[in-house]
Amino acid sequence: MVHASGIRGYLEVMQDLNFDPKPLLAQHEITLEQIRQDDAWLDQKSVIDLYEHTAYLARCPDLGLRISKHQDISILGILGLIMQSASSMRGVIDYTSDFLFLHGPGLAISLKEQSSLFEDAIDVIFEIRINSYVPQRQTIDNCLGTTHRILKWLAAENYELKAVSLPHMPLVSIKEYQRFFGAPILINQNRAALHLSRHTLDSQPHSTNPALREIAEDYIHRYFRNPAGKVSANVRKPSAFIYPHHVQIKYM
Repeated sequence: MVHASGIRGYLEVMQDLNFDPKPLLAQHEITLEQIRQDDAWLDQKSVIDLYEHTAYLARCPDLGLRISKHQDISILGILGLIMQSASSMRGVIDYTSDFLFLHGPGLAISLKEQSSLFEDAIDVIFEIRINSYVPQRQTIDNCLGTTHRILKWLAAENYELKAVSLPHMPLVSIKEYQRFFGAPILINQNRAALHLSRHTLDSQPHSTNPALREIAEDYIHRYFRNPAGKVSANVRKPSAFIYPHHVQIKYM
């Protein structure tokens, strides 16, 4: 499952393309009401299939990237709050790795301390962990694009992206990806990843907020066995997680 906030921007892109998405949404058992409720849970495979099907029928091969232009840290709900409490970009990525399941249990981000491709760089690796043999190109593009936008916003002038690895062959010109990410694009790689300068990892986020850290730490202590991320079995189940509507998330 994944929070409906994760496909924010889909309807806007469809409007830009003058394409009616309602038949496709119905085919994939997703309602307009669900899409408009950030805290609604959607079947992740249905979202992946929707993106691929839409990209084909709407003749929009860069759909994932287009949707990510409408997304920012606010789509992550409480995770966005936790990320903004980190005192370093390393902390931001560590928090994301530990708590991304709050947004979607089938999504994973990990940090590789030494890049496999660059000296003095690290890899932020993205994975979709579901049993599916359908193409995932648009979802991977979307997640990489949104992660890039969020990290760039948090790191500000300290953000240095050396390259982006794609585990597939893009359906649009590589130049489109280069314009979006502002970095070289490596295709048909083993993993989806952002290759960041170590300087970025060691820098301080511009939005670090001690008050947010207190709220985030209180939340972690309430729902987790310890701040290191030992998660209770109940919290990992989407049905057991109550989305905190009262928390105000800082928008881009």
